[in-house]
Amino acid sequence: MSPSLREKPRPPLGAAARVVEGAARAPGPALARDFPNGITGFVVTNEVPDAFGVHKLTLTADGHAFAALVVPRVESALVDVLGDSLARRITAADATVRATFGFREHPDDRYLDAETFAVVMPALFALPVERRDALLASALWFEEVYVPAAKIPELAAHLAVNAADYATALAAEDSGVVLYLNTHADRFMRELGAALRAGAIVTIDYGESAWGLVQCARRGDFPFRVYGEWQDYVPRPNDPYSAPGTQDMTADVNFTALANAGREAGLELLHFGPERDVTGADLRALLAEALHDNATAEFLGNPLFKVLVLGKRCASPLAGPWLTPLPLASREQDVPKSRRPLVARLRDTLAGKVADR
Repeated sequence: MSPSLREKPRPPLGAAARVVEGAARAPGPALARDFPNGITGFVVTNEVPDAFGVHKLTLTADGHAFAALVVPRVESALVDVLGDSLARRITAADATVRATFGFREHPDDRYLDAETFAVVMPALFALPVERRDALLASALWFEEVYVPAAKIPELAAHLAVNAADYATALAAEDSGVVLYLNTHADRFMRELGAALRAGAIVTIDYGESAWGLVQCARRGDFPFRVYGEWQDYVPRPNDPYSAPGTQDMTADVNFTALANAGREAGLELLHFGPERDVTGADLRALLAEALHDNATAEFLGNPLFKVLVLGKRCASPLAGPWLTPLPLASREQDVPKSRRPLVARLRDTLAGKVADR
């Protein structure tokens, strides 16, 4: 978090504001350090899970899961400006990557492994800005190589826990989908839930249930978004591989998986529904009037934004006839009867009980 963002909560909260720093992907150690007796109360997260990195996953119609590994590739124009020492390292990495994946040699391209990429990027960003940006746009590329998801431990664990929900959603139609799975959010919720002694965790973010994400993917809705002000240098809009390090990337949250991770930490579901139920029409109108901005009211009423409340030894803090709870679990009754027999096999395949092809 930048210093300016760190200071933002202080004015409205005053002396009550306390900054606790730690690794959001694995908050357990920081929570144990700063809350040795656990947390009693309410934890509110606003657009935290959507900011974690994701795995790009292809689920086939028969339930096999393949994850994208990303291999960086640079052109000789970039290698030439980085110096002889780094050029030799790039050449060695290129030979290793080509041997691993069976890529053919090319006189103008060099592949990088993860360690070499980590060295190349700082060297690239040390160049003059205009030269750097031009090279980012024209001489650095990425290729996706797909491997069975079971070979990636955190993905295998995620699929095992959420297999029933994905399988039910997948069975609804005879087609596969591309999903973006956020395994860091799972760990975030498990460790935050473990630190909660009593109270509730309120998660505000945009996303869907597992069922909703699968059906959105089938409709062509794009759950992965890229933001940035680099139009002069980014020839491929909404491409996460354009101008790396200069763009903000987010992905819709899988609230079903987040709730399942919370259950592993002893949390129970207290509420899941649209954010507009909680903000209320009156609040949206007041904010729009105060800010002279009707877009604010529309933003707060966006149905994509949801509120998930998980608790431990706590009654739901949200109750009332104005709430419209949404289903989190995928329901077999929503699957056409003729396809329901497929659910069990799809579940077993996703959970790793049937060998990948």
